[in-house]
This record gives sequence, C-alpha cells and structure tokens, in this order.
Amino acid sequence: MKKHIISIILTLSLSACMLAGCNSSAGDTAKTEGGAEGAAQTEAGEQSSDASQAGAQSADASTGEAATGDYGPLISELKLSDYITLGEYKNLKVDGGNPEPTEEDIEQAVAAALESSAEEKEVDRPIKEGDIANIDFEGKLNGVPFDGGTSQGFDLTIGSHSFIDGFEDGLIGAKKGETRDLNLTFPENYQSAELAGKAVVFTVKVNYIREKVVPELTDELAKTLNEKANTAEEYKKLLADDLRVSNQEALESETKTTLLNMAVENATIKSVPEGLINEQVDIAMLQAASYAQGQGISTEDFLSQYYGATVDEFKQQYRSYAEEGAKQMLTVFAIAEAEGMVLSQADAEKELKQYMDNLGYTDYKEFIATVDGRGCYEYIHYDKVNQFLYDNADITKS
Repeated sequence: MKKHIISIILTLSLSACMLAGCNSSAGDTAKTEGGAEGAAQTEAGEQSSDASQAGAQSADASTGEAATGDYGPLISELKLSDYITLGEYKNLKVDGGNPEPTEEDIEQAVAAALESSAEEKEVDRPIKEGDIANIDFEGKLNGVPFDGGTSQGFDLTIGSHSFIDGFEDGLIGAKKGETRDLNLTFPENYQSAELAGKAVVFTVKVNYIREKVVPELTDELAKTLNEKANTAEEYKKLLADDLRVSNQEALESETKTTLLNMAVENATIKSVPEGLINEQVDIAMLQAASYAQGQGISTEDFLSQYYGATVDEFKQQYRSYAEEGAKQMLTVFAIAEAEGMVLSQADAEKELKQYMDNLGYTDYKEFIATVDGRGCYEYIHYDKVNQFLYDNADITKS
C-alpha cells in the first residue's frame, strides 16, 4: 500500500480517533487538484484532512461494503477490567516544546501576508515560472479530442503542477498569441483508464500573460493588513503574537497525543474486543469512501488504484492498525472510568443530539448504533481524557 495514503488514514483513525462522522458529510470532503478534468493530475495523499469526517450514511451510499455494523456494545458497557489494566497515566513527564516564534517564522508569515496582498498585472513578455497564463487548449488522443481535455480562457499558474508533467514546462517562453503543440504522456496510474500511460497532444494557445506583483511591507500597508497596527514593526509584533498562540495550540495538541500514547504503552492490554477492531476498520473504510467520492470513483476503484487491494484485502491489511486504535480506545475509557468521566446515558444523549441533526438522524438509539453515533460518543471521551492527561502531566518547556 502507498505509504502516504496509509499515513493519512492512520493519523485520522488513531490520533484524531473517533472524530469521523461528527462534523461534516462526504459532500464537503476531498479536493481534487488541477484545472481541466483531462489534464489535471490527482494525488489522493494531498487531499484535505477534512475527508476523515465523512458520515457513514454518505459513504455507504457509494459502496455497499463500507461498514459492517458488527461492533457489539458501546465500550462503556464492557467490563473494562477484563481487557485492560491501567499503568501510570498521571504526572507523566513530557517536553511541551517552545511556542515562541523564530525570526524566520515571522518573516515567513509576513511573506505569506504580502503574497495574499499581491496584485496581478498583464505583461507583454514570454511566460516564466510563477506567471498566470490564460490559455485555450485541446487535447487529442490518436488525433481525436478526448473528454475533459478541452477548455477556453483557463487561468494556469506556471509551476503549480496542476496539470500532467510537461504541460506547464512546455509553455515557458511562449508569448501572447502564440500556439504550441505539447506532446505529452499521461501517468501510468492516471485515474482514467482510457488515458493512463497514453501519448497525447495538447494544442495550447496563449491568450495573455499576467504576473503577481508582491508589495513591500510599509506602514500604510500594515494598517490595511491589521487595523491594530500603525507601523510595519507593530504589524510584525502582532503577527508574532498570533504565531505564539497558534504554536501553543499545536504544541498542546501534539503533547496530548504523546501523553495518550504513553498511557497506552504503560497499560497492560489483556485482549481487544473484536467489535472495537471492526469499528476501526469501518472508520478507515468510510475515509477511503470519502476520498473516492472526492475523485468521482468507486471505493473499490480507489482501493485498487492506490492500495492495489480489493475491499476485503484492504480490511484485512488494516486490521493491525485497527487493533492499535482499539487499544487506544480501551485506555481512554479505562482512564475515564477510573476518573469518573464516563457519560451517563442521559448526559450522553444531551451532548450527542447536537451531532444527530447535522448527520440527518432523528432517533437517538439508531444514531448511537452507527459508526457516526459511536464515533461521536467516543470522541467526547477522548477529548475529556486528553485534557485530563494534559492537566495532570509534568510538562517541561524546551
């Protein structure tokens, strides 16, 4: 399986854990890079992490094999002592990092802000890297135009790698009004079987060329970028404050993950309920279904193209990772039970109803029986336990 894909699913399934299904539907997920359908090259590993949050109902609609539903009772209904004995989880020592931004961080933030304020102007010179070329193009396979390979008035940023290899490089040096024939070959793993590995010709006309003009940071511009700033130096200080806050949030999240992993390592796991493993596998399947939906292909085709596996093979291959996720879940609920943080049925229903409406459920029992409902219920406990571990840890600053 491709490492960049499995790392995404691992991160979403094990670290973000039960977040799947709690916030958005599959319709909000998975972006596709590039411009025209025929020329754009899709990389699933670069898609947004929001793809992890596709609902079970939407994913099931794209493949009948997305979920098994064979999860058994909620984890809070298990006798946890049969499965786990907790080790040390309080006063764990960990390096919490340093949120203070470096000068380089601040300069990069300034550069990004200036880039966002850049203006575009038309230029009368040959195309170079970074330019925006407005083009008409037509792609032909064996002399015949293919679907998705034609567009007019398309803005292409040279160097964005939005199109297949050779397309953008082939326009460097072209002038306004010039037409070029680009002899290119689609990647062997291209999502369209009709075009994968095939030699094609793109006829491209350059309508006009624009370049980005990035401004300098002046006192006047600083005032427009942040109303609290009167000078460029004040703006940089405000940026540093924002970076410090965001760095602290990121470090806190990383520290919580580290602390939970330490708690899992310190625990003794006697056995893992099969239902918890099935649940983790199904969450991964829902994520795969979401990525597939974002690319406009079936889950089966997605798994075949990016994993070289059938649905059943993928589930089997993923089980070892799912078991690790299940062990993490056991640890979380054992800590929650030990510290009196497991939600009562009434409290759980109260908190979870806010998720129900967003996911289209009306019946609480039906909701809690799905991956959506169970995932949201478990995520609430992850959040509480993660904060508890953080508040009770011995955190040093590097």
